Amino acid sequence: YSVAKAAIITLTKTTAEEVAGLGINVNAVCPGYIDTPLLTPFSETLKAGIVMRIGKGHMGVPNDIAEMIRFLSGPESEYCTGDVFNVSGGYTG
Repeated sequence: YSVAKAAIITLTKTTAEEVAGLGINVNAVCPGYIDTPLLTPFSETLKAGIVMRIGKGHMGVPNDIAEMIRFLSGPESEYCTGDVFNVSGGYTG
């Protein structure tokens, strides 16, 4: 997992550098724990242990990721390229 994550970050930064002159922005969104059905197999004890490590004190919701993607898709992010956005609520994994 760590190697794959590092590869995505490196790919993001490298690609952003290569295409920036063409007016193309390339960024990565790295979600933290998001409360979705994917976490259904997790026990309540495990979930509570995860939440204890999240600075905001709760797991994210899908809209948290959607809002970051909306930002990156809009004109507000024009100067953002090669950036990695952690949407994790301050998770200290």
